[in-house]
Amino acid sequence: SITGSGGSDEIITTVTTTLTLFEEGGTTPIPGVRVDLLKAGGKGTGKRLNTEADGKVAFDVLNTFTHAFKVTMNGGSFTTGEDSGARSETVVAQLSTVTLIAESGVGIGGARVDLLRADGKGTGKKTTTAGDGVAGFQVLPGSSHAFKVSLNGGSAVTEQVVGEIDATMQTALSTMTVTNHSGDGISGVRVDLMRADGKGTGKKLNTDANGVSGFEILPEYAHAFKVSFH
Repeated sequence: SITGSGGSDEIITTVTTTLTLFEEGGTTPIPGVRVDLLKAGGKGTGKRLNTEADGKVAFDVLNTFTHAFKVTMNGGSFTTGEDSGARSETVVAQLSTVTLIAESGVGIGGARVDLLRADGKGTGKKTTTAGDGVAGFQVLPGSSHAFKVSLNGGSAVTEQVVGEIDATMQTALSTMTVTNHSGDGISGVRVDLMRADGKGTGKKLNTDANGVSGFEILPEYAHAFKVSFH
């Protein structure tokens, strides 16, 4: 507050305080992320903005106003330290990844991965694994999260992790062999992968020359096979 008397003309000048958000590496800006302006002690001011294309938000404040920024992204939040006056804060996110690996050691592409909050609830953010089996999300420093991986009708959740992590999940190859009365494999037989409740997963294969078909299965996924022959 400023107090004047008599015929004085008081001029109050504000300053601009900014925060810029980058992906891991500190060069690629992240747009569309909510930033709240906080008072000293962490109370909200009711003022919030989304980062622009350059990853930046800017608030006009009084030069003596002690404040902090709260950034909220992908189910997590990060609060900067407090200071007053014109500030130019930078926050760099961290790339947290999960790699899905087949029993053979090869990465599995095309599997859905959901980012979960610390309480196990979904963040609404999802992606699919690349050809090398890797999927990743930009998360804020100190953000606790987990990954839910979905493949072939089943799903599995990693342990909770904090900040940047490279998690790994490995599948097991579950096989079905179809033979004749002599024990010889029968090729070309359709095998459907079924859920434990008997519903189909939409995944099917034909047996190979040895009468074998196989599906990569996530840990602890209860399943069955439906064989269609003649």
